[in-house]
Amino acid sequence: MHFTLKLFSIAACAQLVLGNLVIPLEQKRSGNVLNTPARLVRTLAKYNPNIRVADDTKRMQAASSIPLKDNLLDVEYVGKIGVGTPPQDFYTVFDTGSSDIWLPTKQCAACEGHHIFQEMDSSSFRDIGKNWSLSYADGSYISGRTASDTVNIGDITYKDQIIGLASDESGQFAADHTLDGIFGLAFPSLSLTGVKTSPVVMMHEQGQIDNPVVGVWLGRAREGGGGEMTFGGTNQAHYDGQFQYVPVDNQKYWQVKLTGVSSGGQKLSLQSKEAIIDTGTTIIVAPADIVRHIHAGIKGAVFTLKSGWRIPCSANSTNQKVDFELDGKTFAIPVSDLVREESTEKALCYSGLIESDLPFTVMGDVFLKSCILSRQQFINKTLDVKSWFCLTLVSDLPLADFNVEDHEYVVL
Repeated sequence: MHFTLKLFSIAACAQLVLGNLVIPLEQKRSGNVLNTPARLVRTLAKYNPNIRVADDTKRMQAASSIPLKDNLLDVEYVGKIGVGTPPQDFYTVFDTGSSDIWLPTKQCAACEGHHIFQEMDSSSFRDIGKNWSLSYADGSYISGRTASDTVNIGDITYKDQIIGLASDESGQFAADHTLDGIFGLAFPSLSLTGVKTSPVVMMHEQGQIDNPVVGVWLGRAREGGGGEMTFGGTNQAHYDGQFQYVPVDNQKYWQVKLTGVSSGGQKLSLQSKEAIIDTGTTIIVAPADIVRHIHAGIKGAVFTLKSGWRIPCSANSTNQKVDFELDGKTFAIPVSDLVREESTEKALCYSGLIESDLPFTVMGDVFLKSCILSRQQFINKTLDVKSWFCLTLVSDLPLADFNVEDHEYVVL
């Protein structure tokens, strides 16, 4: 038994599919979203609250929003969940870079315009009452208390999920009316609200899904967009072949070894480099040596202190690819997926691959649209990706019908 939840990108539409049940989701086709420099600042702040953001990057962020209707950027993928009994609906980002579920409450004065959780309207609500908070280096923050309640995702209903109830949010979070909160899918060891078991494991343990598996497919806006999340299995309509397996070497983030990158026919071999797979981040953020090597192989790529890395906007129609090697296995992404919004020079667009001082690479949606990912026990298989992207996130337990070894693996 498995169910499929269709996601929508705020640049494209999709549907919710549960067995034979199809529920349309709304689509945001206009309004403003964070520009690429602002997304870099948000990513740096997410992974290192104490990191210093360079003055040049801050200046790039000054005009930090862009009109969505003027481009076809894949900027965020949001799906609907229900919390409480009866369910109250919220739109959340399913985020492998965090481990908590949090939602706005009526105590949050800055949360106007979002769906608000009404605890008094839920018969299954249980107050835990512990304080929790999240703060980033860019000044954004969320704080509140914890509780537990029943969570509904389509036809899946499971109990006793710990939830962060936000009573205070900074303007950076509250201003994004496309999403109400976050649905974290990283390891429980990363949790700030006291989560001990991941949501997908809870679904499995409570008999809601046959296997502790969740598959994610992210579409491209220029090809129709949308996306979907499948709980309890994967949707083979989105890929051909079999999986390749990459060991997870830190059960906190979805962290793997990055052993090389190739661009323009030139390879850069890497040692002791880590990569984090993050569905909650739009771009790829990497150390300078990686970013510079890849851009050196892209014709027309330029770097300035004022604007960072930019590539020709015409690259959105090129067939060129760049390779990322994870634990010795190669995964190619099209250069066209690196093309972001237009910069102040009309022929140049911001690159979706940005350098930073973080000691690891954050592999966001720019990478994930082109491969399949999962975490489960090891099987030696290979995968030939059909098109677009299907990300399969598998929980802490092995699949019942798999030969397993004693290691956790990311399946790409």
